[in-house]
Amino acid sequence: MFRFTIRDVLWLTVVVGLGIVLAIQHQKSTAARKRIVNELGQPTNFDLVKHPLRDSTLYISYLHRTPVLLADGVDGDILITAKFRGPSLKTALDTMLPPLDLDYEVKEGWILIKHR
Repeated sequence: MFRFTIRDVLWLTVVVGLGIVLAIQHQKSTAARKRIVNELGQPTNFDLVKHPLRDSTLYISYLHRTPVLLADGVDGDILITAKFRGPSLKTALDTMLPPLDLDYEVKEGWILIKHR
């Protein structure tokens, strides 16, 4: 017959709890990534005329209810002029960012604008 000490039971409880927390966190991050990828496929409408990149990302975040953040080292004062009526957010970002030598990456729950 098995004999367990209190210490063994406590360690087993910690290991099982940690496994459950990691599984829940993985499930949440996967769902958040799917939501962001889905939002990239949604149509977008915006007209930016000499707007700073920092303000533009804030506006796009508000418009699509998706956090759009700037990576460290990206100048938020770069002026952007762009007009989009109807294409997907992905198409808009793919068109708007490369001339500025920028790219984007989908993270867990947000879009990160970074240097190429």
